[in-house]
Amino acid sequence: VFGQKIIVRADLIEWENRLLINYLIRDAHSGERLTRGSSTQVAVEIASREMQFSSPKVFVDAVTRALA
Repeated sequence: VFGQKIIVRADLIEWENRLLINYLIRDAHSGERLTRGSSTQVAVEIASREMQFSSPKVFVDAVTRALA
């Protein structure tokens, strides 16, 4: 509802071969679960526009450091 205060929780599930994020959306006042969802993203080579089958090493390393 327009103006409704919500809390969005995003959990990083996978990052080595693709970026998979699960979302949980709750009402900020009651805590009631309103919905859930997910998004999947993959790396793309800029020059060729080809999908990559693994995430860039620099990205994987950054996530690994952040989780340590």
